[in-house]
Amino acid sequence: MGTFPDLKAFTDPSTSVLAERMDRMTVTMPRCVEPDPEAADLRPAAAFALFDGQPTVFCEAAQALYRLNPVAALIWRGLDEGGVAGARAALTEAGLDASLAARHVNEAVEGWLRLGLLRLNSCAQTGANTFLVDGAAYSFSTPRKKIRDAIAQAFPAETKQLESPAAQFQLIEFGDSLHMFRKGRSVGRCDPDEVAPAAKALVIADILARDRTDILLHAACLSRKGRALLLNGEPGAGKTTLSLRLTAKNFGYCGDDIALIAPNGHVCGLPFPPTVKSGAWSLFPGLKGEVHRRPDGQEVIYAALDGGDHASRPVGWIVFLRRQAGAPKFLSVDRVEALRRIIAGAHAPGRRLTLTGFATLRRILAEAATVELVYGCAAEAADALCDFCDGP
Repeated sequence: MGTFPDLKAFTDPSTSVLAERMDRMTVTMPRCVEPDPEAADLRPAAAFALFDGQPTVFCEAAQALYRLNPVAALIWRGLDEGGVAGARAALTEAGLDASLAARHVNEAVEGWLRLGLLRLNSCAQTGANTFLVDGAAYSFSTPRKKIRDAIAQAFPAETKQLESPAAQFQLIEFGDSLHMFRKGRSVGRCDPDEVAPAAKALVIADILARDRTDILLHAACLSRKGRALLLNGEPGAGKTTLSLRLTAKNFGYCGDDIALIAPNGHVCGLPFPPTVKSGAWSLFPGLKGEVHRRPDGQEVIYAALDGGDHASRPVGWIVFLRRQAGAPKFLSVDRVEALRRIIAGAHAPGRRLTLTGFATLRRILAEAATVELVYGCAAEAADALCDFCDGP
């Protein structure tokens, strides 16, 4: 591994830069709490190399080259040989006292986790939640029950009988952050109050990346009289608010975020609980639940619903939502314009709409009523939608 200068010259924390990109981007390390070295075995996930005596690591995922100071290089070697405990031992053997060694290791590990330079080699036995979404099981393991309970609020009911999840995620706490791993590789980090939205985002990303034949549409999906109602609109158009109001009017709730369109033209929703943003909390006085913060800063509550309607069914109505002051009114949307809007909000396999997919959308538009609903008051809009779907 080469010879490194005496560590005594690098013990001042104010001058310790533990990883610096070769393009001069300096990594600033946050304050860290004491980790439990037995809870998670973290090892390097990047390639180490010496260039003219300069220790460096190359991260393939980020396509970035970082240089290490001598303290960081010893920590890297210790992690490679024995995880967090090995890194601490490497510094104490070099002459640092135990508390200072722990501090340097904690700073390095926290920073390298953020950069994706470490992998999770193994993790102590922890509790896990397993959820069934889109026919596949997803497992999240972490030792803290409070975190598992928070994650559970963003998903359908926990599924315990499935022993082989399609995707298993491990969550570890280090410093002030939660770090998420899949197959030992870092897949993200978040603050503790962001864990439920972050976990949901991981599952949705996995669903989007899956090789599949159906089309994913960013829309709320409800059921009425054996047919599906699709509510399309930009973020903030009121899809979730209207979904909850319609559920109270005996519409079946299928999902408020993503609808799956099968090749035969039938649709079902992903069964996530409704995500109610803070701006709509006052509309539902009985709304209860823990407040979660999304990475974009938006605070949300996941509304608990009894059951849900997740059967696949033909599309009866496609409604494009537009918020505007005034009484609700329906505007006609021709099928060409409707198709354009649907394609704009759809995610097709391979990120391209095939001729088969085009035929599917054409079949839906031939059978469904397509309109734009312009509205200002959600309660009035829900009444208008009831009349629209129950009309002749």
